[in-house]
Amino acid sequence: MLQKGLVAIIPFQSLIFSWKGSSWKLTSNEYHDNTNESPGTRGMILDYVRAHPGTHLREIGRGLGLAMGDLQYNLDVLEKQHAISYARHGTYKFVLPYGMFGEKQSVILGALSIESQREIMLSLIKNPRLSQSELARIMGLTPPTVAWHMKQLIAQGIVERIENGNVVRFRVIGNIEEIERFIQHYHPTFWEKWSSSLADTILDLSLSGNDQQ
Repeated sequence: MLQKGLVAIIPFQSLIFSWKGSSWKLTSNEYHDNTNESPGTRGMILDYVRAHPGTHLREIGRGLGLAMGDLQYNLDVLEKQHAISYARHGTYKFVLPYGMFGEKQSVILGALSIESQREIMLSLIKNPRLSQSELARIMGLTPPTVAWHMKQLIAQGIVERIENGNVVRFRVIGNIEEIERFIQHYHPTFWEKWSSSLADTILDLSLSGNDQQ
């Protein structure tokens, strides 16, 4: 409480008033002089999320050079304002523009923000029914690593197992054209890199398979 004779100078635009009884009162959201509450920072975060829907928190922090504490605070404000929403994919937590995508689309965008899962999905789209060992060879990863990512994709309903005797293969289910558009639009560098190099690897796999027949 202010002592008698002292005057608090607060920018008028920072005050939030509400009608209480018969007079206007300052609400509990009183003015706070705190740099991590900057509307400019929140606008920057929102622009980043709109350009990279489904991105995870650490990626936003790295992309914008923000400390996790400041980032989390501003994201919480944006969530309360219904500007962003959160989605989970396995052990990951992702950020999306509020109301911009459906539930299934949000799940797919979350998976696409993980490079290994993005590569698995695109590999299966371009060459359906690859085996786990073939995916590991294409991606240059160990089979257990591919198996871990595959488990996440299957659990989210993005990829399904196809068993034929002792052979287990996989394929992407859902709107393939939409997934490709998401990759091209939100991950254009990856799309260009993949198109120029991975196609050759898949061709080698096909030739290798023909030689074994």
